[in-house]
Amino acid sequence: LIDRFVYLRVGLAILLAFVGAKMILADSLPIPNWLSLAVIVLVLSATIVASLIATRHREAASPQK
Repeated sequence: LIDRFVYLRVGLAILLAFVGAKMILADSLPIPNWLSLAVIVLVLSATIVASLIATRHREAASPQK
């Protein structure tokens, strides 16, 4: 199943960049916790759905074990 999440690394890289930027800008631009959580859920959901769509045909073409 983990082979189907081809874009998950990209999503995690985006999340790490977001968290890093949030930490750097914490004093000058405070971001509410609900917004951070929304960004995390949105990015993870988008990358998982994109991965499943991209590998949908690969799963159907591979032989069953």
